[in-house]
This record gives sequence, structure tokens and C-alpha cells, in this order.
Amino acid sequence: MDWLSFVIGIIVGWAIEFLIDYFYWRSRRVNSNADRELAAALADLSSCRTKVAGLEDEVRALENKLRAKDAKLDDLSEAVEVEAKRANALEADITKLQAVIDAKGAELHVTAAKLSSTSGELAICLAAASAAKANREPDDLTRIWGIGPKIKGLLHDNDIKTFDDLANTGAERISEILHDAGDRFRLSQHNLHETWPEQARIAATGKWNKLTEWHNRFKDSR
Repeated sequence: MDWLSFVIGIIVGWAIEFLIDYFYWRSRRVNSNADRELAAALADLSSCRTKVAGLEDEVRALENKLRAKDAKLDDLSEAVEVEAKRANALEADITKLQAVIDAKGAELHVTAAKLSSTSGELAICLAAASAAKANREPDDLTRIWGIGPKIKGLLHDNDIKTFDDLANTGAERISEILHDAGDRFRLSQHNLHETWPEQARIAATGKWNKLTEWHNRFKDSR
């Protein structure tokens, strides 16, 4: 009995130790593995949180950039609107100016037509005046002090045939005519030809007494 009890005790003790080892130490090994997995999961979670925080920072930076772009876009939109208004105003001004130009062009055409008509009338008048001048009777230019038959013929050759013609001829032109004609037309009294237009104006009015008085004063002054 004692031996059997001993054997049974050994078997029971071994069984109890096996059960204790199986349930206690196995659960600790399982718990240890779970702790390691939990730690790894916590590490992954921390890494994910760090990455999420970084992504959130990037999102906030992108949002700030987007807001800045939106602000610039608003400014550009306002600038485009202002320029569009200016362009419309300029277009309206151009339209008005074009209308003015068209009106002035029409006036210019009318003026050109009138000028053409006037030019035609002027040409007719000039032709008539030229014909009348060609057909008019010459005045006796020898009644002017200092003009003799030779100088009279010289003046006629230069289309100076009347007192009005001579009155409207400058002293420089008369001097040029005399100079070009040569020494035989040189006057004995220097600068006498300068008085011819004045004498001719008196003669053209038919005031012969006044012309005679002028001659007398001129001779006395010499």
C-alpha cells in the first residue's frame, strides 16, 4: 500500500505540476507575445499619428496656398473687370471719334466739291480778266516823270501797260527790268524809278493837277 501510495503520489504530483506549467507558464508566454504585439501595434499607431500629423500640416499648408491663390485670383478678376470697363470706355470713345471723323470726312468732301466748283469759277474769272487785260487800251505811261517812249515800250514788253499795272509793280521789279535791258535804259536821275508806282497811283485816279503838283515838288527838291 505504501508503495502504491507513493507511486500514486508521484503521478498526482507530476500531473499537478504539468497542469500548473501548462496553464500558468503557457498563459505568461501568450501574454508576453501579446504584449510584444501590443507594443508593436502601439509603435505603429504612434508612427501613424506622426504621419497623420505631418499630413495635417501639409494639408494646412496647401489650404493656406489655396487661400493665397484664391486671393490672387480675386485680385486678378477685379483687375480684369477694371480693364474690361476701360476697354469698353475706349471703344465707346473710338466709336465717337469715328463718327466725328466720318462727319468731318463728309464735310471735307462737300468742301472739296465747293472748292472744285470755286476753282472752276476762278479759272473762268482769271481767263476773263486775262482776256480783258489783253484787250484793254494801254495808258500813256510817258505822263509819268522819268518815263520816255523807250522805257514805255520796255514796260509794255513786260506786260506793264496801264497806270494800275505800274502802281502795282514794286520798285525792285522795275529796277530789275531796267537793269536787264542794259545801260541804254539807265536813268540819269538815280532812284527816279522808285517814284513811278506812286505817280501811277495818282494818274490812275485821273487827278492830273495833283500829278503836276507832284512833278513840280519833285523838280524843286532836285
